[in-house]
Amino acid sequence: MDDLFVSAIVVVVTAVIVAAIFFITGKKKREKEAALLQLAQRKGWRYEKVNQGKHTGFILRAPKWTLESLVYSDYRTSEVGSSTVAYHNRWLTDRVSSTHGLVMIGPKLPHAQLGALNSLMLRKALQLMLGDEADQAASLVEMQVGRSSFSERYSVWAVNQEGVEQVLTYNLENALLRWKGKELPVLKFSAAGAQISTRHGRLDSVEQVQEMVDLGMAVLAG
Repeated sequence: MDDLFVSAIVVVVTAVIVAAIFFITGKKKREKEAALLQLAQRKGWRYEKVNQGKHTGFILRAPKWTLESLVYSDYRTSEVGSSTVAYHNRWLTDRVSSTHGLVMIGPKLPHAQLGALNSLMLRKALQLMLGDEADQAASLVEMQVGRSSFSERYSVWAVNQEGVEQVLTYNLENALLRWKGKELPVLKFSAAGAQISTRHGRLDSVEQVQEMVDLGMAVLAG
């Protein structure tokens, strides 16, 4: 009887703790959503909440750009406890483009003396950062541009020097050097427009969203 009583107490206490965790987590999530909505209203942006099964997050729309912060969750019922979660944060505009082929600016890629293996690793890293345009990785060449403080943090890849000169302005270089986020952004410029992206975690704070928008405004300012 005593064992049953103790077991019942453990079950009740566990249930209370789990309920408290869900309540606190839900409250924090609602507070962050409210803060983002207030930011959007204050700035004149349109806020759209996304909750479509496997896709959750939000989209911000302004006259010259769109920002998406989405989480893709794939829970496989055939495999117990198996799930895949991917984060997609993208700022997009069609007001700025590259007329000299694809240009990509991203985190500094290491250059180890590994010959062909190093080249293969670099191409794989480029393909990962390029995403939908990974098939163009083979045509890109690393360009030595910018100040030393910039080249220490970022790599610039392009088809030719003209493309880099068109999109990497002094203003944009300064904005990239001011970036405070732990994950450095990836910028892509093509004939279709410009895009800024990060993939390690969602944008769920006013500060993170504002930093992404500020960098986007530097892209627009040229």
